[in-house]
Order: sequence, then C-alpha cells, then structure tokens
Amino acid sequence: MSSLDFHQKPAGLTNEQAVGQVVSNQSLWRPLLVFASTILWLLALACYLFQPDLLAAVVLVPPWCWMVAGGLLALLGLGRTNWRWSLLAFALWFLFAFVFVDESHSVI
Repeated sequence: MSSLDFHQKPAGLTNEQAVGQVVSNQSLWRPLLVFASTILWLLALACYLFQPDLLAAVVLVPPWCWMVAGGLLALLGLGRTNWRWSLLAFALWFLFAFVFVDESHSVI
C-alpha cells in the first residue's frame, strides 16, 4: 500500500470500529453548522435592531443575504439526531426575514 492510501484503517481497530470512528467525526460538523447559523442570527439581529456605528457595514448588506447564508448553514446542519435544532434555526431565519426584509413576500 502506498502512503497516499486514505482507506487504511488505524492499527488495532476492527472494520466496524474504524467505520464508527469516521461516522462520529463527520457527525460533529452538523451541530457546529447549526450553532454557527444561530450565532450568525443573533449577530445579525443585534446589528439590525441596534444599528451600531461600528458595524454599519453589516447593515448595508440586504437582510435577505444574511437569511440565505444562515438558512444554508442551518440546512447543511440538518441531520438525523439534530433535525429539531436545525429546523428551529431555519425558522428563526424566516422570522428574521419577516421582520427585517422590506418586501418579505418576494423572498418567502
């Protein structure tokens, strides 16, 4: 086997353990994506509610752009174990769009 063979299992692990290790590493990303979507929602909400001068560039971006980015993060985080959190984050973005997008009927 060459040193570039990525399908090698770590020494001392059975095939089932190696597959379980790969699955558990991949499942860590989904909750992080939902968490990132929620943090982005909180930051965008604070920027649009309070409109601080320091973050004026954030308010210049149309709110539906933030909704698309956060909604995409929430949908990418959709999984079998955290689907409720992902859908909740996605619903928060629709609430954000309903409140801050001027013509939300064209986006929603």
